[in-house]
Amino acid sequence: GTEGTQTAVTSGDVLGYLKFRASDASAFEIGAQIRGEATDTFSGSARGAKLVFSTVDNDTTTLDDRMTIDHDGQVGIGEASPSSTLTVKSTTRAASINTAPVLHISQQPGSNEDWATMRFQTSTSYSNENWYIGARGDSSAATERKFAIANHDATELLVVDFNGAVHINETANTDMTTGLTINQGAADDMILAFKSSDV
Repeated sequence: GTEGTQTAVTSGDVLGYLKFRASDASAFEIGAQIRGEATDTFSGSARGAKLVFSTVDNDTTTLDDRMTIDHDGQVGIGEASPSSTLTVKSTTRAASINTAPVLHISQQPGSNEDWATMRFQTSTSYSNENWYIGARGDSSAATERKFAIANHDATELLVVDFNGAVHINETANTDMTTGLTINQGAADDMILAFKSSDV
């Protein structure tokens, strides 16, 4: 519209910017900004809006959206349209003061990216001290829908599959629907033990 003849703001229109600029010795350039954006077509009963926080990576000049606070208070980090109270489109990392132990919540590293995992890292780098707890639910094969505990190289040590079958040192048993499978591998000692403190 024009001054004195207003036109309603529509969804997607920018409401305003807070821009943080600094000189690169030749001009003042944006390093970060906060943007307000309409998520409704404004009216007397609708004024939905969101905030978008943006920064520039080191050694680049591109302003990238990093975090969104949506109209309903949902927060997305690396996600422009958060679908929950907090949506993080990346690895989530919780570290102690001394950087280890660390808990990562992410996709399974490597080729198995349809796994959702928690990785417990008790040293400052990947090592034999890492353990994974993972769930796979979006595979097209029903036999691949399972919960697993794995070691540092993603070898599945305990698996609970979609039928409720439990596998130790094994991932499947075609002769079993629901039950317990224990694979000793090359071990020749006890495979099952029941113990008591006074027997």
